[in-house]
Amino acid sequence: MVAGDEARIRSALAEIADFQPIMRRVLDASLVLLSQADGAALELDDGHGHMVYVCARGSLEPFAGLRLRLEGSLSGLAVQSRAPLTCRDSDTDPRVDREACRRVGAASMICVPLHRREETLGVLKVSSKSKGSFSEGDAEILANLSHLMAAAVGGASDIVRATTALLAQAPSAEGLAPGVGEFIADVVAPGLADRVSARARIERVLESGSIRIVAQPIVDLSSGRVAGVEALARFPDTPRRGPDAWFAEAHSVGLGAELECLALRRALSVMDRLPEDLFLAVNAGPTVVACPDFPQAFDGVPLDRVVLELTEHVVVDDYAALRECLKDLRSRGLRVSVDDMGAGVASLAHVLKLAPDSIKLDLSLVSGIDHDLSRRALAAALVAFAKDVSATVVAEGLETQGELQTLRTLGVPLGQGYYLARPAPVQLMHAVSRAPMRTRRSWVTDYQQALPAAG
Repeated sequence: MVAGDEARIRSALAEIADFQPIMRRVLDASLVLLSQADGAALELDDGHGHMVYVCARGSLEPFAGLRLRLEGSLSGLAVQSRAPLTCRDSDTDPRVDREACRRVGAASMICVPLHRREETLGVLKVSSKSKGSFSEGDAEILANLSHLMAAAVGGASDIVRATTALLAQAPSAEGLAPGVGEFIADVVAPGLADRVSARARIERVLESGSIRIVAQPIVDLSSGRVAGVEALARFPDTPRRGPDAWFAEAHSVGLGAELECLALRRALSVMDRLPEDLFLAVNAGPTVVACPDFPQAFDGVPLDRVVLELTEHVVVDDYAALRECLKDLRSRGLRVSVDDMGAGVASLAHVLKLAPDSIKLDLSLVSGIDHDLSRRALAAALVAFAKDVSATVVAEGLETQGELQTLRTLGVPLGQGYYLARPAPVQLMHAVSRAPMRTRRSWVTDYQQALPAAG
């Protein structure tokens, strides 16, 4: 584990070192189990003659923290008798604390004591604002589940106490033995250590800005001329994995938009190093486009040379809002492209609702298109559709001469892929754009090998 992650784990453990989440789940499940109930609470003995609502849900949630007398209440009798008790009408039942029932709006209720061995943990109470909502059968259902509830609440309480004690043994994160914080995290909250490490990795990239940009040529399939480039993000070598995995991890820990924004700004910054006759394609998801400072990323950039490829990390809920976010930039020349066309229905929804300037045929559609009638038929339909809506088609993932020839025959104007040119350092694009296509294919076999040539 990277140095500093123990401190992050310790902080995360401190935040979850209570068993409120467990109690809430128990109460929520009780409300689902007994649909006639509208409120649920877990009551614990405070040791001074009162029961306290330590957690409450539904109609009882506003009363969390309420203290009720143990004596003269249905909860107190349930603890004393070690049996579930049912009240059908709190106005006439002599066993209940009528004043408290009126205060919380409990016209009927069930109180189930939660025991673990000889220890009484507390009382589970479910209530209804209506009289006669519960039967003895309902109480029996909860009674049969009381051991499970007691185990969940008691076990969570034990883990919290043990975790707190272990963390208290060391005055700081540095005082923890190596791996102790990670071990505790895996026991208390499975997957927490991995999530903390993942977030730390993304935060380090965001803090250092350690994203580099390479460019992959987008080629006119008829002439072989380089028409533009797509800016592609490359991340630190550790762990060694593709950019899609980095972005997916960032989204999984809530930092997806931040990482996409950084990559977008890095991509736009290479514009002044490209030949002036090439356009630059950059990527962003709908969440990034909706950020208030999204337009500022394009300040000083010639928008008529930029194509924004909309990626689909999240589902678009409001296309009208997305169109509004892009309206001003598009009016000043920004072109919009829909990515991964042919991979699913989501991209088709993008096309219908965003009216993009170009659509990008997905690798899954392009690969093997010269040997697959179905792929050719679908591609032909998409090319015809694009022509009808005045959109340009770009084929990605082009890797063979046969695929190239088939796409030319279908009338696809632009393409990119390893057969045409691999990603290369941006500073090589002047030379790459002037090279014949055959030379270009064999010249840059790998962008890392090309780095020395870039000077």
